[in-house]
Amino acid sequence: MSKSTPDGEVVRRLKAIKTAAPVSIRNLPPEAPGERAAERCNVFKFGLVLTVLDTEIKCIVKNIRDDGAMIALEGAIALPERFRLVIDGYAAPAPVRLVWQEEREAGLAFE
Repeated sequence: MSKSTPDGEVVRRLKAIKTAAPVSIRNLPPEAPGERAAERCNVFKFGLVLTVLDTEIKCIVKNIRDDGAMIALEGAIALPERFRLVIDGYAAPAPVRLVWQEEREAGLAFE
């Protein structure tokens, strides 16, 4: 049995994200019964920011809701106004718009 390094595991999961079958992120369940679907759903999933030039930026999707998500980047990287976001286990690339960014964190709106 071989052990995978943390970096190897990240690379393996990011490759899996790119080839994942589409799953709707628009109809996520609310956090608890009776709450609105627009409430935040904490997910802490691996993600990828895909720019128009197909640059890949690793991120963690901290929370998600019907109309957007909050991500944390590896470093303070300036994000473009529009790009695609891939979320591990959730969907194929989703078009998003940058709403706000403070250093390593950013709020996104699904388009």
